Amino acid sequence: MKSVLVIENDEMTRTAIRNLLRLQWPHLAVLIAEDGPRGLHMAHEMQPDLILLECELPGLDSYQTAKMLRHLPETRTIPLIALTQPYQAPNAKVIGLQEACHAWVSKPIVDNELIETISTIQLKRDITV
Repeated sequence: MKSVLVIENDEMTRTAIRNLLRLQWPHLAVLIAEDGPRGLHMAHEMQPDLILLECELPGLDSYQTAKMLRHLPETRTIPLIALTQPYQAPNAKVIGLQEACHAWVSKPIVDNELIETISTIQLKRDITV
């Protein structure tokens, strides 16, 4: 795995994820986007190996962002991991996001859970971590 795009609006969470990923995989490029439109642009331009997507994005929400990522030829096969709030009530957008993502990790993020989820997805894709 060469790069991960983190689409997350909370600066503290972005920093914690970046630090965790760099500690686990020192040569990994961690790309950061604060919102859906920037995330879409970066995913299209950089084509990361994996995308971590916050469920509560302002503006272009997570469901719309995931839907667009799945429709663009350059990004449709990139695995998505949703970063969810605990006890998020199911609605049409949450269900749609579940269908677009390969996995879910609840916040607050538990380091081992995120690392294990990423590793499992990468192994399934036959990419060396």
